[in-house]
Amino acid sequence: MRINHFLRKNNKIIIYLILVFIAIIPCIIMFNKGYIWCHDNAFHYAQIQDLYDSIRSGNYYLNYETANYLGVGVRLMYGSFSHLITALIGIIIIPFGMSLTAAMKIVIMISMIISSIYTYKLAYKITNRQVSSILSAALFVLFPYRFCLIYVRNAYAETLALSIVPIVFLGVYEIINNYSSSRKPYFRTIIGMTLLILTHNITAFYTAIFVIVYALCT
Repeated sequence: MRINHFLRKNNKIIIYLILVFIAIIPCIIMFNKGYIWCHDNAFHYAQIQDLYDSIRSGNYYLNYETANYLGVGVRLMYGSFSHLITALIGIIIIPFGMSLTAAMKIVIMISMIISSIYTYKLAYKITNRQVSSILSAALFVLFPYRFCLIYVRNAYAETLALSIVPIVFLGVYEIINNYSSSRKPYFRTIIGMTLLILTHNITAFYTAIFVIVYALCT
């Protein structure tokens, strides 16, 4: 009886702990030292290091550094949010003996937790079933493509962008189905799409297409 009472009383806390545990599973390897060498490591690390050095030197500007100096204007078509937030976290943790590599790991872990929680919220809003919603979060977080993004391609910006997608769809679902009379769903959708565009514009483009199709078919 005491266990059942405890579970009912702390239901939300237990669910969030489960969601955090699910989100940490793909990140277990990151607790090792260093970073697994992947396809785009050098590119993303160079962008983060460039922003970090710029901020530390007092040059607060959106840099136009090329793709490893190969002549491609990266910032012309590639959002800087994922690199910028990592550089800012680096500024906070590096004085404590950590590194930009650790900052990258922290950002990925946080993004996976956000992904897990908001996928659960979206699924629960649709199904009103806790178990099904937890399974939905697990399916999205543990989908093999997510592992490929992190440990094969190191598609850093896309990894973060996929974590934002459930936030957008949650806001859109609430707006279309009139779940709230407040402005919260609108803010959630606007902020989510803005972050998507600033993080990975291709993901933002595909998300916008699915949102429009869903809105037209509802």
